[in-house]
Amino acid sequence: MLSYTAGAAKVTNNGHTIVASAAEGNSLSVDGKDFPLVQIHFHAGSEHTINGEQFPAEVHFVHKTAEGELAVLGVMITEGAENAAWAPFTGAMGTAKDAEAEIQLDWAAMLPTSKMTYRYTGSLTTPPCTEGVHWMLLETPVELSADQIAAMKAAYDGNFRPVQPLNGREVQMDSSEG
Repeated sequence: MLSYTAGAAKVTNNGHTIVASAAEGNSLSVDGKDFPLVQIHFHAGSEHTINGEQFPAEVHFVHKTAEGELAVLGVMITEGAENAAWAPFTGAMGTAKDAEAEIQLDWAAMLPTSKMTYRYTGSLTTPPCTEGVHWMLLETPVELSADQIAAMKAAYDGNFRPVQPLNGREVQMDSSEG
């Protein structure tokens, strides 16, 4: 179950991706536990595939409990029409390394209508590749325009980890709408 509201986000360029840090008040519930939204960031070249398809980009909505437990909602990006909800984030792609900017984001509007997910337990995709992460990949991608995708790639192209083998992990479909 998602509980997202519109609000301010602090944008930073960490040298590997552009990060939009969320204000308090946004969360994701996984198996009855609330995970506050911490930030979103992107990878140009998706780190997951759906039915064998890789996407031009993937955005991770990172959630973390006070105890440090992580849940990541992955959103695949596909080329289509201009997406107004994503415009503040894609417009901030030119943020200089170690600089900050503030934008307004409607977190809920950034997601597709269908909240069907593929769920598995895995690791972070960047060092230290922490294990025990609750992954939820939205089955329906979000459309961004060619220019919006190009802005992401202009900031950091190829900042993705290649798709990893399942190594016995069980992937479940979750039909809950949130």
